[in-house]
Amino acid sequence: MLCTGDLRLDPSVISAMQSHFGPKRWGRIGITQVPHHGSQHSWVAGNAMSLAPSAFVQCAPGKGAHPHANVVADLTGQTVFTANYQSSVSLKYHFLAA
Repeated sequence: MLCTGDLRLDPSVISAMQSHFGPKRWGRIGITQVPHHGSQHSWVAGNAMSLAPSAFVQCAPGKGAHPHANVVADLTGQTVFTANYQSSVSLKYHFLAA
């Protein structure tokens, strides 16, 4: 599980994380939090493919500015779970010892 908070994800940040985690740990990421409620200022087009095959969790109210249309478009075709004021996200995830 990769929790991103309000981090701005772009190719250089993703590359740095891949180097830091190493291929084995990076390959085990099954869920990625979409940063800052799906803000266009925290996401770059192409991130979804760079982070795939991870599923994505987006915490966004679905009204106002979040999530931004360009973030939603980039996530098209990916597995995306969205928590908002009407529904929550509950995932059962098993952590294995290395």
